[in-house]
Amino acid sequence: MVALKEDSLVERLVYRLIKKHVAGTTMNSAIERAQEFNKERVLASIMFLSGVSDNKSKARYVTTTYTELIRRISRFGLKASVHVPIGQIGGAMDSEIATENLMEIINTGNKCGVFVWAAFSGDDNEASVAKRFKHAKGFGIAAPHGKAEEVVDKWHAKAVKILFDSKEKVESARALREIDHILKNTKTLILSSPPEQLLRSLGNSKYRKSMVLEFGLGYSNRKIMKLVNSGFLASVNLPFGKDWTYYAMDIVPEGKTHFIVGNLLKEEERQVA
Repeated sequence: MVALKEDSLVERLVYRLIKKHVAGTTMNSAIERAQEFNKERVLASIMFLSGVSDNKSKARYVTTTYTELIRRISRFGLKASVHVPIGQIGGAMDSEIATENLMEIINTGNKCGVFVWAAFSGDDNEASVAKRFKHAKGFGIAAPHGKAEEVVDKWHAKAVKILFDSKEKVESARALREIDHILKNTKTLILSSPPEQLLRSLGNSKYRKSMVLEFGLGYSNRKIMKLVNSGFLASVNLPFGKDWTYYAMDIVPEGKTHFIVGNLLKEEERQVA
């Protein structure tokens, strides 16, 4: 049997688990995928894969990446927004650094006509950064399910994206009440990764054209097109970059990682034996 370096092997195997959920490692690959979806009347939301920044230099690098991404979206005439986790641009480290970086991203978005979504994890420091820009032009706040009503009621934000966690059990009736309440008080609402039971409840025609349904890359294209053909607006989140490890932890089903990687390791061993 050929000996393999453990770290590189595990990395390759985990990437095989999540590669259908990632739009490649380069910005160009994400742009190409966005073009493909736009041709099918589907919007795109592009996110750079990077962990939480723990120093000013990394936060600066991530900020520069997003401003360049915005310029390319504009240059190619894409129907796409950018999705910026505040932790990436310094939110968990220093709110002033994150505020300065987010301001640069928003200003670039305004110049290029590209909408910017700032996502906070629920962390108070990140929330304080997002709140400062609640009425900014071309800007919206992406909040975890359960926090979105507060963003509307207390912050009076007019563009909100509700982030659903695939590992969280969502009560459809309660979520619909939350959605109805937010729709009465905002101009823009996006449901990101809505659970299947909630999607079934959204079949009512009153929700068509009133919100955008956003799905992770790897979600069934057939289901997305079915929603689009029935009158819903749909978007696909396109993450790209080499730092995909933290993203893998979010999308691989809980409790399945060791099982799947174990099977892939056995398969790899058979191939090199």
